[in-house]
Amino acid sequence: DIHARIAAERALRESEAFNRDVINSFKEHVAVLDADGRVVSVNLAWRQWASGNPALHGNRDFVGKDYLALCGEGAVYSNDAEGAAAQAGIRAVMSGGKPSFSMEYVVDYPQDKGWYELNVVPLKSSNRGVLVIHQDITQRKHDQQEIQRLAFYDALTGLPNRRLLLERLRHALLG
Repeated sequence: DIHARIAAERALRESEAFNRDVINSFKEHVAVLDADGRVVSVNLAWRQWASGNPALHGNRDFVGKDYLALCGEGAVYSNDAEGAAAQAGIRAVMSGGKPSFSMEYVVDYPQDKGWYELNVVPLKSSNRGVLVIHQDITQRKHDQQEIQRLAFYDALTGLPNRRLLLERLRHALLG
């Protein structure tokens, strides 16, 4: 009787389609890495970002690629220091040395400029990989800069205000 097997295969296909739909609904760039740091899958937002990035030479999804090697090649991060920091953080999560890793980095490509936040978490169901999430935080950074400007500078003249003077005096006195 193969009816049970056919039903199980159909349920598996439906489950995989559901999971794919969930991951593709995220606006963040999401990649799943295996225990060796190779890309197992990416979501739709990742593929759309990658297709517009000339540093990737048309490699839209990275599947099968060594993500840790790509970190050092300028394909994902704009400078070597950020790529090295990402490599170290991902390795620490993959080895179990850290429960998660997060960092902010600047993107300075012709088609994409701004700030991103990298979050890396281990896959809970199998201790053999990680989830890598890149989130665009450019608007948040601009908002923080605007709050800073409004707090420490006069809105009309743009000159430093009393609060900035007191803050700088406090820092100078502390050493």
